[in-house]
Amino acid sequence: MPSVDISVKVLGPILVEVDGRPVAGFRSHKTLALLAYLVVERRAVARNYLAELLWPDVTTTEGRGHLRRALHDLSQKLPGALVVDYYTAQFNPHLLARTDLALFESQRLQPDGPALEQAAALCRGQLLEGIMLDDCSVYETWLAVEREAWLSKATGVLEELLRRHMATPRFDLALGLAWQLLRLDPWCEEYYFRVMLLLTRKGDLAHAVKVYRGYRRALVKEMNLEPSDEIEALYTRIQQTRSRRPGNIPHCLTPVVGRTRELATLAQNLADPTCRLLTLTGLSGIGKTRLAIEAAARANSTAGHLFLDGAFLVRLDTVTTPAHFLATTAQALGMTSAARNVPLNRVLARIEDREILLVLDGFDQLIAHRAMLLTLLESSPKLKLLVTCQERLRLPAEWTLPLKGLAHTADEEGVAPAALNLFQASMQSYGYDSLSAEDVAIAARFCRLLEGIPLALELAAAWMSNSSFRRSPDTRERNLDVLLSRDAPAARYNSLRVALAPIWDRLMTENREALRSLVIA
Repeated sequence: MPSVDISVKVLGPILVEVDGRPVAGFRSHKTLALLAYLVVERRAVARNYLAELLWPDVTTTEGRGHLRRALHDLSQKLPGALVVDYYTAQFNPHLLARTDLALFESQRLQPDGPALEQAAALCRGQLLEGIMLDDCSVYETWLAVEREAWLSKATGVLEELLRRHMATPRFDLALGLAWQLLRLDPWCEEYYFRVMLLLTRKGDLAHAVKVYRGYRRALVKEMNLEPSDEIEALYTRIQQTRSRRPGNIPHCLTPVVGRTRELATLAQNLADPTCRLLTLTGLSGIGKTRLAIEAAARANSTAGHLFLDGAFLVRLDTVTTPAHFLATTAQALGMTSAARNVPLNRVLARIEDREILLVLDGFDQLIAHRAMLLTLLESSPKLKLLVTCQERLRLPAEWTLPLKGLAHTADEEGVAPAALNLFQASMQSYGYDSLSAEDVAIAARFCRLLEGIPLALELAAAWMSNSSFRRSPDTRERNLDVLLSRDAPAARYNSLRVALAPIWDRLMTENREALRSLVIA
């Protein structure tokens, strides 16, 4: 008998192929059920038992006759797939490794992502989907047990992959897995909740509403039940999000330059449920505020909603006391129109059980009171804090992302560094449409001298708009105070010396003397 390529898939509707072509026209539904049973059992089974399993309402002789004809049909359509003798029948052990069930078992036990992805791809639906033998109670009981066991394994794989994609975050991939889980267990409300939430995360709020309404209709019609309070609350929040853009994150008029890696890290950390408190650290003028605002804007953009109840910017430049902090936070959340005394319990009531991101910008003067952040987090399990500060807060729940200056040297492929791009963009805002090759070389020197600090580069561009371009680097080396913004409105830091002053003020006397001695030397 010529060798043929036989493939049997049972993880979903049964699919049988010979040499890549689907096989249909089996003698009966029970013939296909017999093949599926032998594939899943992976052993030799007594023919008398198979006859009683599939034809329980006839005599043993009649049952064996039905079985004989079913086995003959399978042997004709799938040559070499069965090993049959007078007493037993089994699926060919040499072909078992090519079944999707065996491939799933081998891949799911491997910890690496690609193996789990392959295992997940095999889950087309429920085990032996579509097989129903109402007149075979023993077979139906066996099938129910096997389905439950396989469902546990399949959901384990899909849940693990979904968790990984949520932490990346890759909501598109996570959504595909959520749909798979829902197909495997179409009455599991938790999976409807996840699909709705992930559709919302991706910005497809209309589809999320459609999923909810379809689920609710089916639940009422088939079971005369109403959805749970949890999924009803999610539906209400989605409807509210559709009608307004929650939060107060400002729209930035200029793009962030050169922070691709940092923004990707922030996106991943903000999506990670284990990250509740994230601090951006670095010198004044390094770009912490701009980066935090951009990350918050992306988290709750029209393309997706990482925080259903909004992202809010709380500016703390002039805030020094816990009472003022609470009042400023309440004002940012829209609780009050003007800063005044606000009790802690009112703020906690506002954020309790809400999915909110608070961007606490400029926390430096409140470090002595940092423990109050733990109070907020402990009282609000869905709250996330993104803090900008020159130093770590040193709190138990804290994650940190230290910021350095922009890259100020070209990469291996000769691509212009981010610092030079920012410098040129700043010069263009002052009327320099283009720079000559000589000017670019001078600008590159500026970028190196200023170590890619964004504020310093912007101040340098402002100063040079009213000064001699080519002698600016030498002047910069002689005097740090030359980098003043002359025609721009007052900013938080209008010179590098002012920007560095808070760091100097926090140094102990002996540390200041040590630095002075180094400068003199």
